[in-house]
Amino acid sequence: MFWIAKYVYRLREAADLVGAGVFSRPNIGCSAVARSFLEGALPSAFFNGRAEERLSFDHQRRLASRLGYSTRGGLASVERFMKHYFLIAKDVGDLTAIVCAALEERQAKPSPRLARFAPFRRKREVIATRNSRLASGFARTSRRSA
Repeated sequence: MFWIAKYVYRLREAADLVGAGVFSRPNIGCSAVARSFLEGALPSAFFNGRAEERLSFDHQRRLASRLGYSTRGGLASVERFMKHYFLIAKDVGDLTAIVCAALEERQAKPSPRLARFAPFRRKREVIATRNSRLASGFARTSRRSA
């Protein structure tokens, strides 16, 4: 998400998304928390020595233990870890939707080609109105002088 925004908005840091009008300060805070959690929680090579995009059950238990999650409040350590993981994933989804909406707005389609000529049509109407006033004024002065 940030890589795309970084490219489109020509930014160096995620915090610069605030200045670009994409994120609010709380969004940046949420983004930092999510990034920190995911960087710590998902070292794919940590368990199986190769890139892996799945967090299988056996990995979940080991990771929960390694990250210090404990059984509490009726939830097992792995349940607490996975609950935290899914809440973070939801936040990332929400932040991604914000970035996508900003990108869509930025890339909004231009108005139809004929709409570009609307100002000329309006100018013609103004000119026509002025001409009709001049013509009617000319007609009145012509009648007076005759």
